[in-house]
Amino acid sequence: MPSISSIHVLLIENDFQDCFLLKNLLKSVGVRKILVVNLHDSDSVFDQFNYDLIIMGVDAKNVEKNVAFATRLLSVRWKPLIVLSEDFNEQLFEKIKSLHPYSFMSKDLSILKIKQAIELAIVQNSLSQGTSSEEVQQEKDDIIFAQVGNIVKKIKLADIWWIQSEGKYTAIKAASGRVLMDMSLRNLAKKLRQKGFVRTHKSYIVNLKHVEYADKSGSTVFIKGENIPVGRSFKSNFFRMVKKI
Repeated sequence: MPSISSIHVLLIENDFQDCFLLKNLLKSVGVRKILVVNLHDSDSVFDQFNYDLIIMGVDAKNVEKNVAFATRLLSVRWKPLIVLSEDFNEQLFEKIKSLHPYSFMSKDLSILKIKQAIELAIVQNSLSQGTSSEEVQQEKDDIIFAQVGNIVKKIKLADIWWIQSEGKYTAIKAASGRVLMDMSLRNLAKKLRQKGFVRTHKSYIVNLKHVEYADKSGSTVFIKGENIPVGRSFKSNFFRMVKKI
């Protein structure tokens, strides 16, 4: 597995000041080889640069150009991508999500945060080496990104136990802990409908894979020792889905 000091980073950034700061930050964590490009550079600028990781700065004004530029790069030579932005909103996130970045972080970075993001990208890229394109796509289909403060965290769907509404947020309870998402339970239910998740209550979605048993008389299901309610209007569909397993 390569070390941070041995990898080559392609840094895509249009803002001169941000580029200067990011380049110095990368050097401070041990990256020695960095090629800086912007959205106006032609492919010939970086064709001969054997990069291992792409770090791209994104702003709301140029997000379509960023996505098009990165899509072209990844289609020719797929490498792990880390996206940095000062603009954190659902619309921008939905557009960037199509690129399947390994991390989506605020540009307000610390040395520790960028070091951890790079190390995670190295590890995950090493684990995916040798897998087929179908397997890679399947892995992408089996993850969800949840915004935690100024960081977007990748969570495997298989690790999620249940999801519940908490005011204007949605909380994901998973093997790795509890994560809050800035997305409604209704919209999340639509995204997960074909992924083995079922709505049991106006405030709950459960992963059928982790249901230990269900009590029809008490209208509850049990996951990891916790009681999850089954609402009257969701009961029929829930038990119909359980029978299909």
